[in-house]
Amino acid sequence: MKSITIIDYTLNLWDTYPQMKTVLQEIYSIDADLKRRTHKDEGSRVGWALIYLLHPQSVYFSTPQKEAIGYLSKDILRSDSSDSSWDLIFQASPKFKELCLTIPQRVLLDWKTKFEERNQFLETVPYDTNTFEMLDKMLTNTKKMFDMLQQAMQDYEKDLTQGHVEGGSMESLSDKGELG
Repeated sequence: MKSITIIDYTLNLWDTYPQMKTVLQEIYSIDADLKRRTHKDEGSRVGWALIYLLHPQSVYFSTPQKEAIGYLSKDILRSDSSDSSWDLIFQASPKFKELCLTIPQRVLLDWKTKFEERNQFLETVPYDTNTFEMLDKMLTNTKKMFDMLQQAMQDYEKDLTQGHVEGGSMESLSDKGELG
C-alpha cells in the first residue's frame, strides 16, 4: 500500500485513498449507508479523524491524545468527544496502524502513547511518604525514556527519506513511478 502523503480532511478520503475502503470498512460503511442523505461524507471525516490522530505527519500528532480528540471532534467531526464515531475510530485503529503505518511510524506512535500514559500516571500519584521513592525513581528514568522517544523520532525521520511504503516494505519501481 502506498504511503499516506496527503492529510487533508476537506478531500473525500475514499476518493483520495481508495484502498482505505477496505482498511476502514466499518467507517466506510457509514458513507455507504448514507448515500441518500445530505451528510454523505460523514464516514470520510471519521476516517480522516483517525488518520489525524495516529499518523506522525499529522499536525495533531504531537498533541496529547486526549486534547487531540477534543480538537478533532470540533474541527473535523463537528461534534463533541463523546460522539460514537470515536468508538469506530478506536475499533479501527489497530488495523490502520498495522496496515497503513511503516514500522518506524508504529514504533514512534507506540513510544508517544507510552510516554503520554506514563505522564498521566505521574500526574495522578501524590508525592508523599508512601510514593516518593517510586516517583523519584520514575522521574530519574524520564531522561532514558525521552532519549528512546527521541531515537524513535530520528528513525522515523530517516525512514521518511528512504523509499518505503505503508506496512514497512520497500517501495517498488512502480510505486516510485519509474516504470512506464
